[in-house]
Amino acid sequence: DRGFFLGASGDGWRGVGVNVADGHRLFAPVRLGPNARAASTRCFVNGPAPLLCVWEASGQPRRAWVVNTETGALMFDGPTELRAYGSGPEPRLSQVGDYVVAAVPDSGVHGVGPHAELTWFVPGDGLLGDSAGPNSDLQPMKFASQGVFKAPDIVFSVADGVSVKPSAGRDASVGSAIVYAGGFGFSYHDQDGTERVALLDEYGRLSAQMAGGLVNTSPDVPIVGDESQLRVVTMSGRQLLEIPKPTLRLYARLIGTTLYVASDKRLRSWQQFDLRTGAKGKACDAEGLSTSYIGSDGAIAILTGEPSPVAYGMDMATCETAWAMPGT
Repeated sequence: DRGFFLGASGDGWRGVGVNVADGHRLFAPVRLGPNARAASTRCFVNGPAPLLCVWEASGQPRRAWVVNTETGALMFDGPTELRAYGSGPEPRLSQVGDYVVAAVPDSGVHGVGPHAELTWFVPGDGLLGDSAGPNSDLQPMKFASQGVFKAPDIVFSVADGVSVKPSAGRDASVGSAIVYAGGFGFSYHDQDGTERVALLDEYGRLSAQMAGGLVNTSPDVPIVGDESQLRVVTMSGRQLLEIPKPTLRLYARLIGTTLYVASDKRLRSWQQFDLRTGAKGKACDAEGLSTSYIGSDGAIAILTGEPSPVAYGMDMATCETAWAMPGT
């Protein structure tokens, strides 16, 4: 129920916290630092209380601010090696669940402490694997994954870096891991070359195994595919839905108990499926479901539009626009 908002004016950047359930302010606006031409600031949630913001401006040293979101106190204000945008050898920040991690190419992934310092470290290739983004309706991610060069992907806790390395048994060839809200899964080939899927719970314990391969464009819910069909399953392996295999690559998003599936080139047409009954619903023309989804109350899905409208609500029952906020 907490939202954090960032704004810039002539005398600098400010952050404020709001209870989004009732509109009350959590703390008074906190002045973070000066504004500047061509400057940008991006903020990340980093655990129960801290909010980490990184300021970047062309030709100037980067700066970090850490705000205690329970009190509004500025816990840290100083230079940082962390990077929120672009590419380079410096640690690049990514939001995973309720924590921020810092990935370094060809090195690995670090945790970030309350003073914007690097903490724990998991060696690897520094490339975070597929997982649900921050705008998922599901519970926050507890794990992330990265490649370990020629070895199987390694899965680790984003809270403390403790690793859970997938294993499918002797002589099995393990593929890439996909992290879900309730655990993680990975595809592998057994000794006779058959492709199979293993699903593990949030403690790394094996929950289910089945034939097929994981669809890596469905981070909200496991989808297992073979040559002719796709099966939507729970983390325990129970089948919820069967979908004919599309010609093009399939993308999926779960909102409540409704799964939206798109396979067209522009990701505009999203077919609804009720995971409680398997029933096929309406097809929605909503390009924003791929990358511009904000959230939902179960009846209205909120999406962003560029450049206008700034945001609009899509009635999930009819796929029609219920309201829109025009751009300025």
